[in-house]
Amino acid sequence: RWEKIECVGMNSHNHAMFGSIDLWFYNAVAGLSLADSGFREILFTPGLFKKIDYARARLRTPCGTAAASWERNEKGLTADIRIPPGVKGSFRVPEGFAIDTILSTPADGKRERIPFTKSSVLSIGSGWYHIECVNNG
Repeated sequence: RWEKIECVGMNSHNHAMFGSIDLWFYNAVAGLSLADSGFREILFTPGLFKKIDYARARLRTPCGTAAASWERNEKGLTADIRIPPGVKGSFRVPEGFAIDTILSTPADGKRERIPFTKSSVLSIGSGWYHIECVNNG
């Protein structure tokens, strides 16, 4: 029931539909979502809304912590992604942007610049990634 009724019977406002708003913040705003139910593939698609300039999210999975953050700046967009061990990841480049730089920090801790193609989806493995995108139009 939606109306406020103070009587015996069904008057609970604790419905599952109220719990889905947090999923929207993870998926649509922060851009962190799972590609399968086994937590073995994570998708990252920054949710660029006109009045939101940054977002950050963390998700504990059976494989470890997945994390994603993004922020607009004067050049374009920076994103930081953490993919747990044994998990595949994908970064979807937002429309109107192009990847400029990708820095990777794998398990050994040595930060390195990694090559990339001019694709709209970047496949990445376990580790930390810093991705810089520039405005493309």
